[in-house]
Amino acid sequence: MVVVWRKIPQQNETSTFKHDLNFSHHRLLNPDPVSALAHIRKKHIEDQAMRTHKLNKSRKLYRSDNTTTRHYSINPGGEYRWGRNRKKAEDELLAKRETMHGRQKRGRDYTPLFYFLVKQIGQPWDKVFSEVCGRLDTTEPVFWLVALHEHQKRDLVRIGDSSFYPGLFVDGNGILQQVNPSIMGKDVKVTCRCCTHTYMGEPVPGKYE
Repeated sequence: MVVVWRKIPQQNETSTFKHDLNFSHHRLLNPDPVSALAHIRKKHIEDQAMRTHKLNKSRKLYRSDNTTTRHYSINPGGEYRWGRNRKKAEDELLAKRETMHGRQKRGRDYTPLFYFLVKQIGQPWDKVFSEVCGRLDTTEPVFWLVALHEHQKRDLVRIGDSSFYPGLFVDGNGILQQVNPSIMGKDVKVTCRCCTHTYMGEPVPGKYE
């Protein structure tokens, strides 16, 4: 009778064997470790870019407005003509707002759009406009800030009752520019005691005139 002794592998030996087997299998499928690593990195970059694209695509440049808030204005739009006296400026603003009354979108706050446009100063307009088109329900609010023609340029643009933003335009090279880069919050004239005037979301430090 022949007795055959068989060694039972210990747990650590079994793990080592499995690791060697997996490593050999990986080397068989990916004979060049450098190429395999490059492929993994490329895949990671592509996945990250896709996630960023989806995030930006779903991030709208407007939000639902709270129409129950006190002093809420249902007529955003209007422009502030720099350098004119207050009465004349107010008359012009009122006329402009009345003209836009029938065309405006109710229940929308486009503040995110205005911030976005100001941040894009110096960028190619075609690229900027292409992006905002995919993130808006309508492109009309874009042109509350961006002048289409020379006579529409404004140093300051008033949105609603007391929110001010810098006027923008597209230059001859197709670049988005600010009408007057020297304009600051202190240049906004406070024309009402009951409303907090803001420039780019920041309270204006001026006094009622």
